[in-house]
Amino acid sequence: MKPKAASDSIASRLSLPGADVQAIATRVVGMPEGIDALFEGLGSKTARVKYGSAKVLRMVSEQAPDLLYPWWDSFVRLLENDNAFLR
Repeated sequence: MKPKAASDSIASRLSLPGADVQAIATRVVGMPEGIDALFEGLGSKTARVKYGSAKVLRMVSEQAPDLLYPWWDSFVRLLENDNAFLR
């Protein structure tokens, strides 16, 4: 289970206008427990957090795809999402 602080920190950083998603992705690659927070962010009602989380996950997949393999089932579930951006 992830620490609540990691989740809050990532969500609060993504909620800011002009959030540096590349820096957040780099941080998550170095601290993979933040991946849980990104998946939580995909369900956020705040658009910046939701779409920022999706962007960061995409960047992490490019930098270190092996880190995301444990979340494969979560990605598969996204294929059925009503939101085309998250599919």
